Amino acid sequence: ELEEYALKLDWNISDNHLLEVTGFSDERRDDTMVSFLDDNNDRGTDIGTTRYEEGGTNFIAKYTGYLTDNFTLSVLYGTGEYKRESIADNSCPLVFDFRDTASPVAGCWSDTTEERPDGGDERQAFRVDGEWVVGDHQLRFGYDREDWNTIGGATYSGDVYWAYYDVVPGETMLYGEVVPEGVTQVVRKRIYQNGGDVDVIQTAFYVEDSWQATDNLMIYGGLRNETFDNKNPLGVSFTKLSNQLAPRLGFSWDINGDGNSKLFGNAGRYYLPVAANTNVRAGGSETAYREYYTFTAIDPVTGTPTLGYQIGDRLTTSNGVVPNPLSVADQNLDPMFQEEFIIGYQRQLFGNWSGGVRAIHRDLKRAIDDFCDHRPIEAWAEDNGYEYDGELVPSCLLFNPGNDFTSMMDVDSDGTLEEVHLSAEELGYDPIKRKYNALEFFFERAFDDRWFLQGSWTIAHSYGNTEGYVKSDIGQDDAGVTQDFDYPELMEGAYGDLPNDRRHSLKLFGAYKLNDEWQMGANLLVQSGRPKNCIGYYPDQNNGGAGYDNSYFYCDGHLVPRGTIGRTPWQKTLDLNIEYRPAALDGKLALKADVFNVFNDHTVTEVSETGEDAPGVPAAEYGLPTAFTTPRYVRFSVNYDF
Repeated sequence: ELEEYALKLDWNISDNHLLEVTGFSDERRDDTMVSFLDDNNDRGTDIGTTRYEEGGTNFIAKYTGYLTDNFTLSVLYGTGEYKRESIADNSCPLVFDFRDTASPVAGCWSDTTEERPDGGDERQAFRVDGEWVVGDHQLRFGYDREDWNTIGGATYSGDVYWAYYDVVPGETMLYGEVVPEGVTQVVRKRIYQNGGDVDVIQTAFYVEDSWQATDNLMIYGGLRNETFDNKNPLGVSFTKLSNQLAPRLGFSWDINGDGNSKLFGNAGRYYLPVAANTNVRAGGSETAYREYYTFTAIDPVTGTPTLGYQIGDRLTTSNGVVPNPLSVADQNLDPMFQEEFIIGYQRQLFGNWSGGVRAIHRDLKRAIDDFCDHRPIEAWAEDNGYEYDGELVPSCLLFNPGNDFTSMMDVDSDGTLEEVHLSAEELGYDPIKRKYNALEFFFERAFDDRWFLQGSWTIAHSYGNTEGYVKSDIGQDDAGVTQDFDYPELMEGAYGDLPNDRRHSLKLFGAYKLNDEWQMGANLLVQSGRPKNCIGYYPDQNNGGAGYDNSYFYCDGHLVPRGTIGRTPWQKTLDLNIEYRPAALDGKLALKADVFNVFNDHTVTEVSETGEDAPGVPAAEYGLPTAFTTPRYVRFSVNYDF
């Protein structure tokens, strides 16, 4: 269910002054029904519905003043809201049954996690831009600032996660618990809650010059200086990245001076801010622990166990206290940035037709993520004469993967912070890698008051050991704090073709004007499939970095490097649209209908990549589709210019 609207008003105060006001809403509500699969993997009994509410209202005001023939000034102010809520019609606990049993417990949960009911973002943006023409130079400069407030947090469905396992009496489980005699099955209780009300301030200055060096050659260059300030729920900065200098350089050469062919290129550095989600996860309050129990019975509806006695001690990874801001991140944290290089050629072919080719190279030079491995910290404490007690050490800490790490933390819980320095070798992570190379062939048939057509064919390769902000092969959208780099073991086999690697993409779009009132259009997208993985358990379950269950690039004890299990099918979608502008209203009214995925293609776009339910136990759902091409749907819109 969508609640969308948009309104734009332009007021020409005078010939030299313009005021623009824009407002729009993108609120939406999705109700997702979760059902059991029957023996034929078809839809069986319905479990429950989860309602997702997202989006909000936005307002933008912009003033433009043409103050002289050579100088233009613009000022913009905007606000926006975006809410994120997930509300299940039941609050059953999250339950997974990893036992070898013919009647596994399913429970009645309809979503794995529940978002905070007041979760969302508020954004305020302010921007000033100037443009000054001086001879052969067109100078642009400006300042912008964005203030974000984010309220976020989540917990497991029903506030608890129960997992059932088969065990062997006398064996040592993952965290050192010894299974008592006579016990062959245990249940793990896991509690996880996080959240906070946090702020992010982003500011930037920039200057740019477009210089008409000769009649045939345009050269442009610029420099942007950015600052990202991230605060914890107490309003204290835990990381502030300043003086991030991002240079840009480009050119456009009219080769023959007749406008029929050009060679162009640009190079630039682009910084990525620390996401507000990181403030919530790394700088906010988090409670996380797990316990093992015997059990005497299981509720057949909810899957909740009747507990016996506890095996071993509680393992606490987060104690619910907002961590000391000096401890959360590397004191020498460097910003995340990517470099991009483009070179291309375009020429007039004949008539209204033109074509060209461009090469693209993007390289993620540095990333920011978190690591949760306390083994190097514990070893540092021992080597430096401290009795390690991780109670006051943040569960996860921000760093630059592949770099050294320095932070102030209380390793022995005596109330005094120690400066802990760990080398990249002691941390045990390889440098980050993410590269994208592409060759794009494109063409255009310019509009001649009757029809136009544009298209491109892109051959590309995206590879490395991390996507960056997200981890889409397991559907993790925790921007900046994915499970990548939490432990070195998670990165074994991580290098390969990334989830967004599509070797071929063909795009065609165009429109045909039937007469002065009617126009038709079409969009065609054909893409090759994305790579697939087999993700399972770490083969050495006694390894301290093996605690993420089925999250490793291993299946049946063997390393299965990223992207080596084939690919999803090619995806093909065709969209059509038609627009009517009544001549009686001078074209001010437009009635439009869009039909998306006209042939209702149901190509599989994602599959379950979890290969094991337990060490050496294949997952029944492995390889089954989890997402398809969006089904055919129709959108009607009305636009009136006044």
